[in-house]
Amino acid sequence: MVIVAIVDVVDVAVDYPGEVRALDGVNLHVLDGEFMAVLGPSGSGKTTLLRVVAGLERASSGIIRFDGEDVTTMAARDRNVSMVFQDGALYPHLTAERNLGFPMRIRGEDEEEIDRRVDQVAAALTLTQYLQNKPAELSSGHRHGVATGRAILGAGRLLLMDEPLANLDSRTRRRVRGELRERKAAQETTILYATNDQEEAMALADRMVVLEAGRVRQIGTPGQIYRRPADTFVASFVGSPPMNITAAKIHSDGAVVAVGSRRLALAGSVVASRPRLRSFFGKSVLIGIRPEHLHYGGADDIANEQRIGGEVVQVEFLGNERQVHFADDEGASFVARLPVDGDIRIGGHVALDVDTTEMHFFDPANGVAI
Repeated sequence: MVIVAIVDVVDVAVDYPGEVRALDGVNLHVLDGEFMAVLGPSGSGKTTLLRVVAGLERASSGIIRFDGEDVTTMAARDRNVSMVFQDGALYPHLTAERNLGFPMRIRGEDEEEIDRRVDQVAAALTLTQYLQNKPAELSSGHRHGVATGRAILGAGRLLLMDEPLANLDSRTRRRVRGELRERKAAQETTILYATNDQEEAMALADRMVVLEAGRVRQIGTPGQIYRRPADTFVASFVGSPPMNITAAKIHSDGAVVAVGSRRLALAGSVVASRPRLRSFFGKSVLIGIRPEHLHYGGADDIANEQRIGGEVVQVEFLGNERQVHFADDEGASFVARLPVDGDIRIGGHVALDVDTTEMHFFDPANGVAI
């Protein structure tokens, strides 16, 4: 039986009838004991990627390797892979307790250890009072919780999880994240975790791969992807609320970027840290500003060269902060994350200081980061 720790996906493509390409030249190297999140919107190819790695689907081209061994044509049952789907199936004749402990029992583990681990995972998933129920007697959320717990308990050295927490309430999701963090900290399992929930991905993953339309857009740590997105797709997909991206023009001396009628002064360190930016002096670019890099500077006053302003069109109260949406005089839309104090109301005017040292620049021709 293959023992899995390191996973290599080499130039993998998957084609469906009707000229539909679900994966397009995907390359991925997952390290031993690594928690790799596969992040992307619906239809990006996340589930297909996991199914190909599991052997449940055949790649049209490319290679899958486990620990350097080519398993591209190996049957799923021989890959020693545990997988939990969003609609994970259970054994209908077994109780929740027996379903949870099933993979440990077939491995011949000690019954006392099985009971301990089942109780621990059941508590994390708020399933303790349902352990003697069979699947037909459980809600869909509890059934999914049992399937998730069974995958956690059954994981060998590779665990594939496809939207595993989608049907769980927020409290239970936090507890399951704790279980997954424990496995991650102990490096007991290499985990490939597909989700469209960026909060989950960033909270759990050692590294993330961002997929869009079957293609890899970026691979990196959560911090790398958030701070230095590879292109406008990643920039707008990773981050909540999304990055503000708008057209601008850099002056020929590189000291100022014009956003409509506004002029934002650029520190020398901005240009120094981005050598390619010099080739865009005097040209149009796309700029990106994270909502947290817009700071409340006071109503009505937008003369400062580090500010943008506009009319407030929406305010979302989120407890510890507000998301303030506004539009400038040229019609460009922005959103800022601001403290709850301060007089901000729909129809009013805001002026916000821009931290230009945190500004992002993209090539308008292809959206690639500069």
